[in-house]
Amino acid sequence: IVLGSIVQLLTPTLMQLLKINVEPGPLRLLLAAATVSALIEMPLVWLRLKGEAQLFMYYTMGRTALQAASTWSVLALGLGVSGVMVGNSIILLSFAAFLSVRQWRATGAMVSMRCLRRIRDYGLPLVGAALAMFAVGNANRLFLTGHVTDAEIAHFGIASRLALATALIYYPFELWWIPQRIRILNEKDGLQRSAATWGLGYSILLTSAMSVALVGPSFIIIALPASYEQAAYLLPFLVAVQFFNFTGSLSNVGCLVRENSVEVLAIDFTSAIIALLGYYFLVPLFGLWGAIASMTAAFSARLALYLIIGHAMAPINYPKKRALIATLTAIALIYLAPDKADIFLRAGWSVISLTLLGVLLYKMGMVQLPKHIQEQILGMVRHVR
Repeated sequence: IVLGSIVQLLTPTLMQLLKINVEPGPLRLLLAAATVSALIEMPLVWLRLKGEAQLFMYYTMGRTALQAASTWSVLALGLGVSGVMVGNSIILLSFAAFLSVRQWRATGAMVSMRCLRRIRDYGLPLVGAALAMFAVGNANRLFLTGHVTDAEIAHFGIASRLALATALIYYPFELWWIPQRIRILNEKDGLQRSAATWGLGYSILLTSAMSVALVGPSFIIIALPASYEQAAYLLPFLVAVQFFNFTGSLSNVGCLVRENSVEVLAIDFTSAIIALLGYYFLVPLFGLWGAIASMTAAFSARLALYLIIGHAMAPINYPKKRALIATLTAIALIYLAPDKADIFLRAGWSVISLTLLGVLLYKMGMVQLPKHIQEQILGMVRHVR
């Protein structure tokens, strides 16, 4: 309420500074919806903590479907951007009200000075860390302008968006694991379970990244005009950037299981400084490749710091050597792939490569099949023999 009120008061000034050309009413409504978005997120996190995956799916998919339907209907009626803003705002506000009432009935609500102190000590540094990560991912546009052409920035933007597909296969794992990992770490066999689950998450993430790096360039060739071909060359490197980013987040539990999150802020702030210095010095010299190198260096340093500093509080024996072997194998298979323009050969190579990587991950123990599936496979093998 406090922050939302401040935003509403500053809306006219922000519209002037940012030269936003829309009607003030719909914009204010959209800002109000954005303000109460946390009232949607908290109940959804609660569902994940309680293991109610189906309800979580219904709510998130339902919200997305309603927003898509609203956007299509409003544009079909010719109501334009303002209509889209109003429609989506009403949906978000309605979901916030519904889920807040449901949460209130499930747990109650109260004002607690202890919780406010916890937010100050633990939550505020995480906000600063999130802002630092925003700078790493988005400030490069400011430095690229004037040093590369608008067309190159467009290629970079498209490749960056496609690189985000790296998280598609990994996202369900993240939804399950992130709310559970601190609790599991504090259990009797928490260190061992955390190491094993990290190996599984890393394997899923590596497989997803390899899939996008192999298939993505061919997709660009097929789906986009020939003038966007440069995006296909950039994509595997931006996939690597996202891979380091998500691996860092997967590995930060040792810095989160503390009384405050100052370590997280310090690590992410250091990563942002590395990125900004890289943008400043490397972009004028190397253009887009300077920006990619800066992000890679920033996220790599972030991952290393999380592993080193987090080990002091949570000495998890991550399978780092096996992860390195799998990563080098994936890089080699991507490097040796047929030309992206040879669609069918590239597709065949992708299937073979992913199969090889999957077998390697399983043989090294990074991925463990459920016992009943292992027994079924052994039974089939014995039957064949």
